[in-house]
Amino acid sequence: MPPRFAPLPTDLASAHALILAERAARLEAEATAADARAHAVEAQASAMQAQATAARVLAINTST
Repeated sequence: MPPRFAPLPTDLASAHALILAERAARLEAEATAADARAHAVEAQASAMQAQATAARVLAINTST
């Protein structure tokens, strides 16, 4: 069964308001997604830095 959608407005002012509300919601969702991608990149960089630090510590400990 396909999802049910609210009926579209029949007057221009209501249709315009709906378009503006949907645009605002889309922009907010895009900003949230961009923020999540930035956090993922930051987490990946932190993990790589931790791996590099661990490798240096291991190298120091095995050389002594």
